[in-house]
Amino acid sequence: MAVRRRALIQRWVRDYAYPKANGSLHYAIAPRGLDRTLTRLVGLPMPVTLTGSAAARRLLPEGTTSVVPLRLLALYADDPGGLADELRLIPAESATANIVVAVPQDGAVLTNEVAPVALVLADLLTLPGRGDAEAEQLMDALARTDQAWETQWSSLRKLPRAPSAPGQRHTNRGRYPAERMTSRGVHPGRHTDRCG
Repeated sequence: MAVRRRALIQRWVRDYAYPKANGSLHYAIAPRGLDRTLTRLVGLPMPVTLTGSAAARRLLPEGTTSVVPLRLLALYADDPGGLADELRLIPAESATANIVVAVPQDGAVLTNEVAPVALVLADLLTLPGRGDAEAEQLMDALARTDQAWETQWSSLRKLPRAPSAPGQRHTNRGRYPAERMTSRGVHPGRHTDRCG
C-alpha cells in the first residue's frame, strides 16, 4: 500500500507543534530585516538549520515564488541565545517577534542547512501566520514529481468506511509509520502511531 505523505503530515501535527515539541525557544526581532539576517547565517561558527517559511522557499522549484511573504524566520540551533547574540538580535515577545529559534528534538536536524521536508511542513502547519498556505504550495510542488504527495487529507477523510458485522465494533484504524526526519522527505520510522 502506498504511503500518502500528506495524510502522515496532517496526522503528525495533531500531536506535534514547533513551539511545544522543541526545547529552549528564543523569540527575537531582526533590527535590520530578515533578508540581512539570512545572509548573515552563512559562515556562522555554530550549526543553524532553516525551517518554516525560509526553508520552504529553498525547497520549492527554482523560479517559484512563495504564496506568502516571509514574515517569520524559524530556525533550529543548539544554542538559541548564543545565536541571537551572534546575529545581534533584539529579544522580543512571541507576538512581536520576526525570528524564533528552537533547540531541535533531534540534534541530527542540525547537520543540514535546511530541515528535512517533513519537518519543514510540520513546522509550517504549527507556526503562527499563513504557514498552511505555504505548506500546501510545497506539497503541491512535491506532488509533481512524487505521487505519494498527491492525496490530500480532506479526500482521505471522505472515503467510505467498510461495513462492520452485526455486533462487531467497527475498527477502520490503520497504523501509520511515524515520521522519520530525513532531508529526502517522509520515510517510515521505527515507531508507529495510531491514526483513525
